[in-house]
Amino acid sequence: MTSSSVTRSGSARTPRCRRSTTPCPIPIPTCSGKPLDIAHPLWLTRHTGYRAEEVVPPRLAPYSVNPSGLLDFKRFTSDAMLELYRMEKSIIRAAGGVQPVTTNFMGAFEPIDYRSWAADLDLVADDSYPDPADPASFREAAFTRDLMRSLKPGIPWVLMEQAPDAVNWRASNAPKAPGQMAALSVQAVARGADGVMFFQWRQSRSGSENLGLPNVLVTPHLAGAQGREMRRLGEFAVAEVSRFLSGTPLLGRVQPEQLPYIA
Repeated sequence: MTSSSVTRSGSARTPRCRRSTTPCPIPIPTCSGKPLDIAHPLWLTRHTGYRAEEVVPPRLAPYSVNPSGLLDFKRFTSDAMLELYRMEKSIIRAAGGVQPVTTNFMGAFEPIDYRSWAADLDLVADDSYPDPADPASFREAAFTRDLMRSLKPGIPWVLMEQAPDAVNWRASNAPKAPGQMAALSVQAVARGADGVMFFQWRQSRSGSENLGLPNVLVTPHLAGAQGREMRRLGEFAVAEVSRFLSGTPLLGRVQPEQLPYIA
């Protein structure tokens, strides 16, 4: 699968609220299904001194925020982003687009209720960046791959983003061990992925993701892009295809009896 065969809608990002003294209204019935006069007793807002007209989204507080209100706001946030995704998808369909439409999930990402989103995605896509400095990170990767597979049973998912080397948002980047990139890619396929892709195809000419990003694969703008793992993975894939065409047993074939032991 190539990136051109899938339309990616807006990324799932949590909206941030300004530290303002002006209340920012939340459509409470959308969140909890209860009008304010019912939601307030459920939230026990009398204990924290809220009045109905003072419901505000979570923000910095001198002590703590109301946990029930926080839960409803998280539900509202997920629903609001899903509404945006549906709007963007409808625009694509109205323009005549017939290709599968998806957006990138990001592992076990708490702000989004993945299961409420799954029905609106034509296929599930995930971003995965296991930390090479963590020897157990492949276990977290295995969990997220199983999570993605579970969201739309029977429908393959796609690994939309991974990096063959460094990323720009870690404080420090450990190099991947030889073969680690190939192992993580095959791990995704073994756990139901129908496509393995990388971020990004071409490095930006400017902006934050231009800096410290040797994870560009094909046409980097800057010198120093590290392609060792990309070359190893490509050589392995070409060799596997050659073995398949010649009828030779595949080196990376996953046998059913191996599944319980594959991380």
